[in-house]
Order: sequence, then C-alpha cells, then structure tokens
Amino acid sequence: MSISAGSPTVYNCIVWGNDNTSSTAYDDISPVSGTIAYCCASDGITNGVNECTTSNPSFINSAGNDYRIPASSPCADAGFNTYCNETYDIRGDGFARKLNKTTGATGTIDMGAYEYNVNMPSFYVDADATGNNNGTSWTDAYTTFQSALTAASAGYEIWVAAGTYYPSVEVGGTGDRYQTFQMKNGVSIYGALPEAKVPQANAQIMRWMEPTKLS
Repeated sequence: MSISAGSPTVYNCIVWGNDNTSSTAYDDISPVSGTIAYCCASDGITNGVNECTTSNPSFINSAGNDYRIPASSPCADAGFNTYCNETYDIRGDGFARKLNKTTGATGTIDMGAYEYNVNMPSFYVDADATGNNNGTSWTDAYTTFQSALTAASAGYEIWVAAGTYYPSVEVGGTGDRYQTFQMKNGVSIYGALPEAKVPQANAQIMRWMEPTKLS
C-alpha cells in the first residue's frame, strides 16, 4: 500500500504479501507523510512509524482467505485500544474486540481485522466418539455433523474429525436427494483434523492431510 499524497493515519492494520510486480515500492506501507501506528507490514513501514512490526502475522490460512491470527502471532494483543471504537471485529455480533489472548477477558486489541478469542465456543464432531454425544469435547463429540450444525449459532466454531458425514435434513422436498447441509452465517467449520484431534491456533488447518468429507 503506497500513498503518494496526503497525510493518512493507519492504525491497528496488517498489510502482508501485498506484492506488486512493477515496483516493490507498493509492497509496504509508505505514505509520503502521516502517521502509521501499531501496524504490521511484510516489506517495511516508512514515515510516522510507532510500535509497528514487520514480523509474519502467521495467518491461519491465507491461501484459503482465512486471515485470522493465532495467539502466537506477533499481532495478537499488539494494537492500541484508543484507535478503535468498534465493539466487534469484522465478523460482527458475537466476535468481540479488545480481548486478552491468554484469558479471553477484556484486554488489548489485536492488529488486523480479526480478534483472537481463546474462549471461542466450539462444538466437536467425531463419528467414532463413544461419549455423551453432546459436542462439548472430543470424548463427548457429536457423532453427526448435522447435530453440531443445528446446535451452533453465530460465533461458534465446529471442529470435525477426519471422516465422511452425511446430511439428514431435507430441504425443498422429500427423499435422499433433498438431504443437504444448510450452513449458517457466522459459524466457522474446520475439518481434516489429524489423529490427535487437537485444535491448535497456529496450525495450518486446511493443509492437514486427513480429509473430512461432507457428502
């Protein structure tokens, strides 16, 4: 992001991998003047720098357009609260801003569009689970994906163990051909978990090799 005129202010932002083949001058945050504070950029930050970093933000899965950050990111708890008056992050209701990355209590805002929340409510799904089938842990995981999807609301995450899961809700008609999964806005779904089935904030979730199939 190169700004050739004016005196902009850029706060609590991440500009990463913003490549330009014609000139590297457009890869970083480089206004002619202005204030750049509490930001992260891949190719340098010039002019008005204050509490910025050029360290990798460690996006969860940028190749899959998932620009959330893990607790281990240098951008977590690294912003400045005064520069943001929003109650929620870019996802809206249910996704609070200014959270402590360790406790989830009110704390310091993260750089970037997404706030990391260690207490994000989650449901677990594993077709082979033998516990209470209530989705509260891997031991007591739902054995069907539909059960978790029905129970989840905006702000929830659904973690799904490797395997094949079939819909049971009929939409628009009756019979097998009308059975489908109806996704919900604000519900994040992560699959292809490895044998240990341990969600890790810094894991490249979409690159795990064991497939989860919603058939």
